[in-house]
Amino acid sequence: MELDEVKARSRLVWGLGDYAPTSRQLEPVSDHLVETLGIGPGHRVLDVAAGHGNCALAAARRGATVVASDFSPEMIRRGRARTEGTGLAISWQEADAAELPFDDGAFERVTSVFGAIFAPEQELVAHELVRVTAPGGVAGMTAWTVDGVIARMIRDLRPSHAPAPPADAPDPMAWGDLAHVERLFADTGAELTVTPRTVRFSYPSWEQWARDFEAHGMMVVLKQELPPEDFESLLRKARDFVSAAGSAEGDGVAYDAEYLEIVVAVPA
Repeated sequence: MELDEVKARSRLVWGLGDYAPTSRQLEPVSDHLVETLGIGPGHRVLDVAAGHGNCALAAARRGATVVASDFSPEMIRRGRARTEGTGLAISWQEADAAELPFDDGAFERVTSVFGAIFAPEQELVAHELVRVTAPGGVAGMTAWTVDGVIARMIRDLRPSHAPAPPADAPDPMAWGDLAHVERLFADTGAELTVTPRTVRFSYPSWEQWARDFEAHGMMVVLKQELPPEDFESLLRKARDFVSAAGSAEGDGVAYDAEYLEIVVAVPA
């Protein structure tokens, strides 16, 4: 599969379904990243692969002026609809994480929460994050750990149900490996600080879990592509995985997902 095809499919996936349920679960990750980066009044912030706008909102609430970028026009439409009327300084712009349309050093802070990791050109993404960060500024991103519950679920489900990715496609979960991240930023001159963290996914019922799981764009695509019996098998397998990895919360379920918080300090 050619690079253009990979990107076109990715735009399709992220533009389908309803990302809001997943976004709500991930709000604490954005709040923590914004705090870690010390984002505050007067900062110019770029949120890369901003999706539903969690991190853009968290930064703007702390007084920053934010540009939220995403390469999916549909995600931009939804994110803009969510942030309009808030009175916060957030603008939206279509942009590829591997080719950001911004000047060198244009932002004191750059963020990406489980977004830029899905761009196929990983080295270019790393360099772009550093390039648009001002000297003395900081970029921060999050990535699912390679051996954490999210990565294990994807690996567990993909072989028997999901269409195989192109053989030469980089694994988004590779961003969750410290050695890989260090290689990506090795020649940028930036200093890395990588901290393991967890975020809790919590659902009041299994029915709500199933609705949220099926609403994700990736699942919408699989439901369209797989025979009905295979899709139902996938759902059962996913529920079994979550049940084994999680813990009961009354009538509901919860599980902790491990991720890396990656802070990239650009020399002054």
